[in-house]
Amino acid sequence: MTNSHEEIERSALALAQELAREAIELARGGSAIVSRKANAFDVVTAADIAIENHLRQRISEQFPGHAILGEEQGLRGEDRDWTWVVDPIDGTFNYATGLPGAASSIALMHGDETRVGAVADFALDTVFSCRTGAGMTWDRGFAPADVEAAAVLGRDRLLIDPGHQMPDPVVFSVLRLFAELAPVIPRLIGSAAISLAAVALSGGCFVGAGLEIWDAAAGMLLAEERGRAVRWWRFSSDSSHHVLAGEPALVRAFEPLMRDFICSWRGGQDTPSPSASQDQLLGPSPTMLI
Repeated sequence: MTNSHEEIERSALALAQELAREAIELARGGSAIVSRKANAFDVVTAADIAIENHLRQRISEQFPGHAILGEEQGLRGEDRDWTWVVDPIDGTFNYATGLPGAASSIALMHGDETRVGAVADFALDTVFSCRTGAGMTWDRGFAPADVEAAAVLGRDRLLIDPGHQMPDPVVFSVLRLFAELAPVIPRLIGSAAISLAAVALSGGCFVGAGLEIWDAAAGMLLAEERGRAVRWWRFSSDSSHHVLAGEPALVRAFEPLMRDFICSWRGGQDTPSPSASQDQLLGPSPTMLI
């Protein structure tokens, strides 16, 4: 890595940490629904708009030559070496209905490689952050006082994101196969960013299908920087991403089941047979193909 790249990443990490804290503040009291997207449950709140606008403005001021990809406003600045990937609120349905399990996710990618990540957990009032090779940090908030003790219990968690507000019932029949391979306590959080940050902090495993890049880019880097194993598939037949991350032993055990899990997310349709030339894994992990 050139010195200029390291300087960019250090500055970007500091900015991402600031923005994550500012997102928590902006999320207070902004849960009014202003529009709906794919269905009645896919809502946009005033805070979604306010946070993304704020993130874009601050990033553009400090890094005017970088592209920005956000959930609500799409991509601005194509064909740039550096791209910020932001989700103002991952878990908007939770947020709009008063449930915990909502966060802002902020990542900086260089090409296809995630280099900086931050997740702002609204309920815990905690910012988890990292840059590649430097480990994960967090400001305590309401995170466990003894993280290692929590991880002993947390190793048995299976955090699930089936990728739809109303997933196909076949998804849940596939999850039984995961439980047959290892003793797990299943949990559906409703936010990939929150789930991945939780796995990074205190163990367990996350399995998600049908995610967008902004849902998971920051969280997967957090997990990697805490020594978790991460696999991330993308098929050329659709734009969705499918993620397996967690304790290395669990990831090894569950990886053969990902084809079935992704197939269930696709409504029972078989997954495509990918080739290395057309399907890739985004982020720092080696390409893993189903």
